[in-house]
Amino acid sequence: MGRRSLLRRVDDLLLPPIGRGIRWLQAGTGRRRVVTSTALIACALLVVAAVWSTDRPTQHVDDSGPVVHVGVNEGESIPDYAADSHGELVLLAKNSTAPTWALVSFAAYVGPEKVTEVAEGQAVARVYARVPMPRAPTEIVQLNVTDLPGGLLDEMDRVADRKDADAAGYADLAGKLSGASEQEMRQREVYRTAQELAEAEADAYRAHCECAYALVVRSTPQELLELSDRGVVRAVDAAPEMEGFERAVFLPALPEQPGIAGPPGSALSDDEPPVGSPPASEPVG
Repeated sequence: MGRRSLLRRVDDLLLPPIGRGIRWLQAGTGRRRVVTSTALIACALLVVAAVWSTDRPTQHVDDSGPVVHVGVNEGESIPDYAADSHGELVLLAKNSTAPTWALVSFAAYVGPEKVTEVAEGQAVARVYARVPMPRAPTEIVQLNVTDLPGGLLDEMDRVADRKDADAAGYADLAGKLSGASEQEMRQREVYRTAQELAEAEADAYRAHCECAYALVVRSTPQELLELSDRGVVRAVDAAPEMEGFERAVFLPALPEQPGIAGPPGSALSDDEPPVGSPPASEPVG
């Protein structure tokens, strides 16, 4: 199904309730901008997410053989996951010195400088990032890197360019709706909000934001144990069963979710995503 056909179907299903949400927001004062209108953003992102799911699969996996899932599944306890992962890593370090892949989750969103500091001495293959906005399910992006910080900065610039293109696409869709009917006005508002969100994401990535929240690395178990003691690290999930990077799906925990894992922007998330350093009550390592 093409992007436009999908959008038409999403419009038919979602625009009536979105319109009610827009009218509620418009009854307030000064709440329509993207940085504060999180309810409207969430509605608009149902459209955005539908487009992403069609055009940009989040995980490119070779499914010709066994696929390994590394990380925490939705509905699972993140503290239990972190504790279990640490216990398994301790046991692995006692029995093996062979390098292994591992998923490293952070307790806060951090910038390229902090990523470079935390990952010192590690072979980093991928960085997971998203722009942390309260209650907004912004896109999770995979940044494949070969060096830090240069490779990460280049990837963030690339994402910024793509977000600019997304914003232009939503602006074009909104501009083609010139009617005064209630439905077209609602559609325009949805596309304009999606445009504003994409612009905000583009600005954040271009400024090399504190957006990174997980790494995929390859190191020895002992090196991974040492990594788990570094300040912002929340969990290190070693995956010695992995035969190849291309046959793995990584599911890092989100920093703003202290208990149960869920999608970005869900009710399982704290109102304010932790940025720059972990919250005082968050156990790390």
